[in-house]
Amino acid sequence: MNTLNYRSSKQALPVYNDESKERLTIKQNNNLSFIKSNKSTILYLYTLITTVWLYTIKYFEVKYVNKAISSSYKEQDNTKLLVYGDVQIMDKHSYPNRPYLINKITELILDNYHKKNWISAQNIIKPNYNLFMGDLFDGGRNWDNKYWLEEFKRFNKIFNKVNVFSKNVFNLPGNHDIGFGDTIVKDSFYRFNKFFGNTNSRLEIKGTNYVVYTIDSIALSVSTAPEVQNLSIDYLNEVKKYHNSNPLEKRILLTHVPLFRDPKTQVCGSMRESKNPFPIRKGVQYQTVLSSEITNLILNSINPDLVLSGDDHDYCEITHSFNNREVQEITTKSAAMNMGIKYPQLTLLSIDKDDKLSYSQIDLHVPYMSFAMYGLLAVLSIVYLFYYTFKIEHNDYRKKNINLFLYRFLVLSVIVLYLMSTTFI
Repeated sequence: MNTLNYRSSKQALPVYNDESKERLTIKQNNNLSFIKSNKSTILYLYTLITTVWLYTIKYFEVKYVNKAISSSYKEQDNTKLLVYGDVQIMDKHSYPNRPYLINKITELILDNYHKKNWISAQNIIKPNYNLFMGDLFDGGRNWDNKYWLEEFKRFNKIFNKVNVFSKNVFNLPGNHDIGFGDTIVKDSFYRFNKFFGNTNSRLEIKGTNYVVYTIDSIALSVSTAPEVQNLSIDYLNEVKKYHNSNPLEKRILLTHVPLFRDPKTQVCGSMRESKNPFPIRKGVQYQTVLSSEITNLILNSINPDLVLSGDDHDYCEITHSFNNREVQEITTKSAAMNMGIKYPQLTLLSIDKDDKLSYSQIDLHVPYMSFAMYGLLAVLSIVYLFYYTFKIEHNDYRKKNINLFLYRFLVLSVIVLYLMSTTFI
């Protein structure tokens, strides 16, 4: 019985004749050809998708940004002052109900938006002066010194002054930086002065008769801390005396909080996004306009030829009447993408050789267009990868092919993230 089983086993072994060997060789060669062809196709697949992603990222992170600014800027040799309204960089407390990871991703996106626009504006416009209208930070008034210094370094990393056309950068404090009025945070006020310079300052624009006066209208609104308020009052008295001895001087006034107005008669104009009247209200650590008394004090002391303000985030242009004359006030739009407006902008002041002052709005790129395109491209990439793995290459949905798809998706994701990291800050 054992012998019979042994012989049966022997007979079951395959017998290779010359024809069988030839068929086996052909099959093995075909398998090798398929493997080589498959590797070549996969390489082509990655190359194709990566190339599309590369051009898309480069376009939206560089060309799209430059195009937006260039489209609203006319080349000129004038003296240029570029004004940034309420950049208000996000911090870890800005959105307390969001998960930590979501906040970090949001912070990266917002910082990247600011830095792209900063670099592009410096390269295209080449401003002689950069003016920040306050609210540099979102919650700077509440931070301790350690955290504030970290955010100060981050602010300077975003708005890096190393490679800009001009190192002339000036900053106003906002209510998010130091508080407002009687609820001003004195430690934050003195800290801002120490690191950003005097909040009341005079800046002569070289080659012109124009002078920029920054007024800390927030400190001027304090009634419970005379040592803080008096700094602004003394400054206004000095400005008034200086103006009497320099009547030819032309003045540009910068205040974070807009001057008092009647929104029913002083209408903002068609360039404002919101269709509602300019808001007149106040609350904890903020007030949308200065009091009428402080407004009159500032106008009569500085006697400006143009007023720039911030805080509101939306554009507004009105006319004030005082001392038998009129002056325009422009409330600048926010330069941030998360301040409740669809179309962030910068404001450009231009002074020609005849000392004529003009102003215009500089468009920034629509912030969410790039993310819409990245989302669409991500969906198309996944569909293409899925179709190739399951239909073209294997034509089935076995578990090993699902794992293969996930592996390829992971590889592609790493490639795309690397490409983005080369253009993000």
